[in-house]
Amino acid sequence: MKIPDLQEAQFRIMHQRVLLILDDVCSEEIQALANLIQCLKFGSKVIMTNENVFTLMHNGIDQIYKVVYPSSEEALQIFSYSPFGQSFPPRGYMEQAVEVTKFIAPFPLGLKILGSALRGKSKEEWTMAPAKLKTYVDVTDIEKAIRFAYDGLSKNHKTLFFSLGDSSYWSKNGLYSLSAVNYMWRDWDIEKGVQTLADMALISISRGDGDLIMMHYLVKLMCKTYFN
Repeated sequence: MKIPDLQEAQFRIMHQRVLLILDDVCSEEIQALANLIQCLKFGSKVIMTNENVFTLMHNGIDQIYKVVYPSSEEALQIFSYSPFGQSFPPRGYMEQAVEVTKFIAPFPLGLKILGSALRGKSKEEWTMAPAKLKTYVDVTDIEKAIRFAYDGLSKNHKTLFFSLGDSSYWSKNGLYSLSAVNYMWRDWDIEKGVQTLADMALISISRGDGDLIMMHYLVKLMCKTYFN
């Protein structure tokens, strides 16, 4: 269902029970939405996320749930879905999978990126992965996963990754139009290039009316800090 404008969206939200999820909200956004939230129909639920618990507390939000890291067993399951398409490593890969996940804190994004970078790799490449991860010093565990994935990209894919990491091209809501990328890269099959980065979990693509590209802010920050 398409809603043509913000005013109609507010009208619809205020007259039916809704589950409203607001990701990575700042104080200004919480304050701006306060009146709308108070007018929601009884039974509606609002979920807000923010890395800084004080942002929520300072805006009068007292029902706070702190998301914990997954256990080592859960981390292995999250990791395994990316390279193997299942919740556990197949026979012959358990030792290697457990070994590489030790280098990445059980942060789902890092596990997904590292697993995606190892998808389709040979047993020998899996065995060499821990040594490669050890070469990334003075960086966080999530940064190790991103650098490992980046080092496996071709020259064109690295350049595309740079372009997507340039914040000047992103809209205020953190989205990037695939058509805009196509315009800038007329001499290369850009859609395959974008899909490769998505397969590596370095970006995600929202398919629909005008495909949109999204990049996690940690990946964007890493791109800006280390790869430019």
